[in-house]
Amino acid sequence: MAREELFVTSKLWNDDKGYENTLAAFNRTLEDLQLDYLDLYLIHWPIAKASKENWQEANSESWRLLEELYRQGKVKAIGVSNFLEHHLEPLLETAKIKPMVNQIEFHPGMLQKGYCRIL
Repeated sequence: MAREELFVTSKLWNDDKGYENTLAAFNRTLEDLQLDYLDLYLIHWPIAKASKENWQEANSESWRLLEELYRQGKVKAIGVSNFLEHHLEPLLETAKIKPMVNQIEFHPGMLQKGYCRIL
C-alpha cells in the first residue's frame, strides 16, 4: 500500500507541551512510525497536570511549533483535541493558522455541549 493511501493521525501527549518538547515528541513520533510526514497532528488535551499553572502559554508554544511543521509540509493538517471555546480563545490570540480540527468524544453515552462554535 502506498503511503498516500493512508491517513495517519497522532497526538502530542500532555507531558510534551512547549516548543522544544513538542519538536522532540513530533520527531519521536515520525521515527517510531517510520514516516516522513503525518496527515494530522493534534494537541491532545487543553490543560495537562504538568502545565496546569501555565496551560495557555504551553498550548501557544506547542501550537507555534505545529504551525511551523505545517508550513514545512511535515504535517498536512493541524488541530486540537477536547478543546472548549474558553481553551480555543487564548490559542487563537497568538495563532497564525486556526486549528483545522477539534477532535472530541461524542456519542449517545457522551453528548458534549458547548464545543467549538468559534472556528
